[in-house]
This record gives sequence, structure tokens and C-alpha cells, in this order.
Amino acid sequence: WFIDAMTNSLITIPLLGTLAFAFFFNLTPVNVEQLTHSKSTFMAMTFLLPAIIFIRKPWKLYQRNPGVYFFGMLVIFSAIALIDLFTLFILLPPFFLVMAPFTRKQNWGFFLKSIWAYSLGSGIIMVSYAYAAYMKDIDFGLFFRSNLISVTTSTTTGNMIMEYDRLVFIFQILSMLGIVAMSILYRKNRRKWKSPLVFIVYVNVLIIYSRVGFSYFDYDLFNEVLPVFIACALSLIFYLVYYFFNTGLKRIQITDWVSAPLIFLLFFAGAYYSQQQLVQRAAKTGTLSKNILEAYQLINGSFIPYGYAVVNANIMLPISSGSHYFISYDEFVESYPERDSIYFEYRNDKEFLERNTQFIVPNSVLVFMYENESSEFAAKVRVNPSTKLRVLSEMETLKSKGREVRLFFEKDNLKIYEIINNPKAAKIEELL
Repeated sequence: WFIDAMTNSLITIPLLGTLAFAFFFNLTPVNVEQLTHSKSTFMAMTFLLPAIIFIRKPWKLYQRNPGVYFFGMLVIFSAIALIDLFTLFILLPPFFLVMAPFTRKQNWGFFLKSIWAYSLGSGIIMVSYAYAAYMKDIDFGLFFRSNLISVTTSTTTGNMIMEYDRLVFIFQILSMLGIVAMSILYRKNRRKWKSPLVFIVYVNVLIIYSRVGFSYFDYDLFNEVLPVFIACALSLIFYLVYYFFNTGLKRIQITDWVSAPLIFLLFFAGAYYSQQQLVQRAAKTGTLSKNILEAYQLINGSFIPYGYAVVNANIMLPISSGSHYFISYDEFVESYPERDSIYFEYRNDKEFLERNTQFIVPNSVLVFMYENESSEFAAKVRVNPSTKLRVLSEMETLKSKGREVRLFFEKDNLKIYEIINNPKAAKIEELL
């Protein structure tokens, strides 16, 4: 639908791009083992791509009633805000900047309405998030930052036939050639070439944006959605080649009922014979994110809800909500020692603890420790190495005070220690 709206090609060009995205895993940084896992970024893309069309071609949305345009865009942007903040705040704004110079005077009203709908929809959802964070006593700034970065997403390139950066570079070369050709054609027929030209420029702006090194730009999340953008952009380049072939050489007419099955069979055969050994030779990369999820699943299945606390990096707060208490590394080294000392001094004084519940410690405290993590993961987690040493030192201090500290989970470069404050009071198996 997106490519059709961009090119007015109903079958041939859209099918080329769609099958390229769907079949050729050796050209994208996709983890084949997690192919069927749900992704909020992909869900948000189902609204982002239509939004791009409706910003460029507002009549596609309002049809015969221009009055519904603002409300329709408001609903779309609100949906994106509810699904994925990375798409809302990182992927969408550059398109407005790219689209502005290409907007005709008669469409400026709709363009401004789309910006206003984006601002209002984003504002409403963010205010509701801020209110919910206030009511639940959660740091809204931390919530916002942690939803722009995903610690469970990693770039997997072991399945690719060439280096990922090289593939992106080749795409940029092709797209630059396409931009030059479309710019020439744009002067002759603006209506026909404006949409493809704007989108290819937009994708290249995103790629350049990703290389700038913005602190809250998650490169792994961008790599997750980049194949979608590249597939769409390549479809537009196919359209350009198809146009030159039909206008500059000999025009060939092939009916859709012949071309569609033929294209499908060619792509299917090419994908099958070029990827037979894909699963066998795929290298496992970025296992730390998987290990973290595995550890959380084990913890949730082993402990009673809110019978324990997790000590982890601030960015892990979204994963640590809903079933247990969360303690940041800084809080653990700065305030937990005092809390521990007071609790164990007055643990038998029920009246004191009832009056001072802030000093009651969880039955068990699970401390996540990362070792030799990748630079990409370290950039996301942002834990000072000195803080890690202080956490380890504090566990040794607690051990010297008589607290039982044992290794709960260990896999690759992840270790989880359990500090047992009240034996047989947190684990489901021990309680049974």
C-alpha cells in the first residue's frame, strides 16, 4: 500500500520491495531465531508509513471532507506515542524537516495541521505518562529516557553475506544516484517524482542522523527498522529503473496476472538457493540481552511478587516494574547500607518497623552484575565502573555483617547475586 501510494504502481513495484524485505534475511541485520518475536517498532511503523503518505498527500486521508484531516492525524500520532517513543521522537521529526521545502502553498495548511496534530497528540500522551509516573512515584525523566533506548535489542549481522556498514554504504550510493536522477525528472514532473524523492532523502537523513552520535539515539533500534526503510527506498529506485526502461528503451506490457506470479517465483527461488545454510552458519551475537531476559523469566518464576528487590541499572526500570521492587546501583551503594543496618538492629521491634516502614528491607535482594559487556551495551546501560566496584564492595561488607550472599544466576558475562535477608521468605519453592 505504501509503495503504491508513492508510485501509483499497484502490483509490480510494491511486490519487488515487499518480497525483498520478506525473503532475503542475508541482506538485513535480523536475528532469525527471534523472527516471530513481537516488536513495538514494527507496530509503530504500521502507523508511521501511513502518516508519511498523509503528510505528503493529505487528500489520501480526508477524501471529500478536509475537516477530518486534523482528527485523523491526531489519532495516528497518538497511537504512535502509545506504542513506541523511539518512532515518535527520533524517526518522525526528521520527516517534517525534509518535507517542509517540498510542500506546495495550497497544502501548507494541511502540513501545519499535521505538525499541530503531532504536537498535540504527543503532548497529551506524554502528560498522561507524566501523571501516571507522578502517581506511582516514578522518575518521569528516567521513564522517558529508558523508552528511547532498548537494552533487549541488539544488531545481529552473523546471517549477512557482507558487512552491514558496507551494505548501508552501497545503498547510499544507489540512493544518491537515484536522488540525482529524480531531481532532474522532478523539474519536468513534480507531481510524479516528489514523493519518491522526498522519501529517499528522508531515509538518507536518518542514516546520517544515526552516525552523529546523539546520546539517546539507539543504533540497535534504528537497525531494526532500517531494513523497512531500505526496502521501501529500493522499491522507489526499482520504479526509477522501470520508468527509464519503459520510456527510454522499448515499452513492454505484461499483465499483472503474469508478472506477479513470475516475480514471486523468481524471488522465492533466489532466496531459497542463496540462504540454505543461513541457519547453520549464523553466528550468535549480542547474547547479553537474551541472558538478561532469561534471568528475569527465571526470577519471576522463582520468587513471590514483591517479596524481593532487584538492583540494576536505571535503564532497566521498565523491565523491573510490576512484580518486584527496584533499587538502582547508586541507591544501593548510597542509602541501602543505612537501611540494612537499621532494619537488622530493630528487626524484632515491630512497633518501630510499623512506624518506620522505609527501613524494612526486602526478603531477598538480587544484584545484577555485568562483566566484559560490549561497548554498545555499556553505552546504553551507562554504569560508571567505579559504581560497579562499590556495589561489589558493599556486598562484601554485607557478607561480613552476617548476611548470606550467594550466586543465583550465571551465564556468559552476566552474574546475579542474591542477598538473603529473611531466609525461606521469598522463593516460592522454599515457601511451599
